[in-house]
Amino acid sequence: MGEIQLRRLVTADDVVLRAATHANMNWRGRERFSYRQIDTQSHFRQYCRLDPERGDFGFVAEIDGQPVGVVWCLFLDADHPGYGYIGDGVPELSLSVWSGYRGAGLGQQLLSRALDAARKQRIARISLSVEAANVSAVRLYRRVGFRPSPEAIDEGTYVIELSSVAVRPERPSEKDRVREVVSAAFATEAEADLVDALRREPEWMPGLAWVGEDPERGIVAHALLTRCRIGEADALALAPCAVDPAEQRRGVGTAVISGALEAARERGERYVVVLGHSAYYPRFGFRAASAFGVDIPGGAPDGALMVLDLGGAWDVPAGTVEYAAPFGL
Repeated sequence: MGEIQLRRLVTADDVVLRAATHANMNWRGRERFSYRQIDTQSHFRQYCRLDPERGDFGFVAEIDGQPVGVVWCLFLDADHPGYGYIGDGVPELSLSVWSGYRGAGLGQQLLSRALDAARKQRIARISLSVEAANVSAVRLYRRVGFRPSPEAIDEGTYVIELSSVAVRPERPSEKDRVREVVSAAFATEAEADLVDALRREPEWMPGLAWVGEDPERGIVAHALLTRCRIGEADALALAPCAVDPAEQRRGVGTAVISGALEAARERGERYVVVLGHSAYYPRFGFRAASAFGVDIPGGAPDGALMVLDLGGAWDVPAGTVEYAAPFGL
């Protein structure tokens, strides 16, 4: 098999979009919608046409000149809304990877390319539609920051708030820059020292330290998850979280925390605790820990300790949180 090449989607790729739309509408593996329906029904057919003049864009993945995947963003409007429509000026993203090429990261690669292109175009938001039963797709979209849209009627509509900052796992060579960011975000060096100390502990979880990277300034945000316990149950502690002061209040912190939490969810982790602002962390799904009988040694200020069940069952075990030693709790 040849090397995968990504190229810009062009108007002549209508055949590619037709095949991708048919595959997306029949993602369960059996045909619910025929090509004839795709061709004749306007709410399907509009996904098969790229209109660069209204801002549409996308990318095709090819091997030896043959398409194996595609991602595309269409600026549909209220007169002809798509399944993921939330408002004029918000492009709707679609993604399709051909059977036989799934599960190898191609969907992530295409999605990342589209989001990077959107950021360069200063597009603020992108929406999409995905059925809840399509678990692998939902996980992919949530991993990069898509969340259910509060503006949509359909619960399968998701939206991502974009900034110029991309999020990803921290690399070993970046610990010095991470320290600079954490130091700048807090009044003292205590949080930066904490991160450095946690790196040496067995509770450090490779792949669960995430950064936000600006294309010009480099790393500007950091979120860390380390092993802890709630009573006898394994859990994760979210702390510290830091954003360069110049990037604060732009959604960067939300994006990098979302990335870390989704990475933990994909690993099968269940519970996360955080000690912080009760008006901020519920956006990620955190709830008051006191409702589940969870506390920290010495007690926490009312509402400040929160817990998240990444599995969604909310069978959180009661108990005292046992943190890694550097936390001093």
